[in-house]
Amino acid sequence: MKPQQLAGTLAVVAAICVVVALLQPALREAGIVIGLFFAFLAGGVLNWDRRSGH
Repeated sequence: MKPQQLAGTLAVVAAICVVVALLQPALREAGIVIGLFFAFLAGGVLNWDRRSGH
């Protein structure tokens, strides 16, 4: 899997987590934290790919 595809997939997962968190009040805090984790992970994948010269 290319790093861009991985980052895109992680960004979609992050968005899904945040949407679920907003729809379910019981999961709000955990869903937002997990969503932010995946969003930052996607950014890290793109940064790592850029620094490696790809």
